[in-house]
Amino acid sequence: MASPDETPSRSGPIAWMARHTVAANMVMVIFILGGLLVSFNVKQEVFPEFKRETILCTVAYPGASPEEVEQGILLSIEDVVRGLDGVKGVESGSSSGGSHLVGAIVWIKPPDQRDFSALEFANAWRAAIGTISGLESLTFKAKTGPTGGDPIDIQLSHRSRAILEPAARELAGVLSQYAGVTDIDDGVSLGKSQLSFRIKPEARSVGLNATDLARQVRGAF
Repeated sequence: MASPDETPSRSGPIAWMARHTVAANMVMVIFILGGLLVSFNVKQEVFPEFKRETILCTVAYPGASPEEVEQGILLSIEDVVRGLDGVKGVESGSSSGGSHLVGAIVWIKPPDQRDFSALEFANAWRAAIGTISGLESLTFKAKTGPTGGDPIDIQLSHRSRAILEPAARELAGVLSQYAGVTDIDDGVSLGKSQLSFRIKPEARSVGLNATDLARQVRGAF
């Protein structure tokens, strides 16, 4: 039987450090110095650099059908970009809205296979297209994957549209004076003209209804 004055022996790393305090302190110093040495070789990036490989060209052409825009503008834009160096693929499409929009997406070669940036490619594409009459806007954007957005997005808010639209145009005009700022969209779209007709009582008395009137107007245009 062990005497009451004897303490049982303990094993494990904590017990070993308690019995060998000098060695434990040396191990701690080694870990601290090793951490300091490694910390100087850690690369830190606040804003990591992404290689952009997708260029989006968007054209707004009001007053024309999607088919007309596609045949008259989109095909010529595709032909222009296919003649540029570094193109890996082209995809295009059109949609109708307040202003008819057509767009072309270009995938350029990886950075190790080209000697130009995405911005330089977009500027070359813009210069090759030149001026197209009747366009509401022609914009180019370099994207980083599916989440790429506008580099700068300024949003104005006001309850009155009559005040908001002139303010947006004025802001776009101020921004256009800065060198290097391109593809400015004030967000103001005039939309399409709308004609409203109302049948007079005299016309209704002779059997003219809204369906007949709509059919005649559609046929005239």
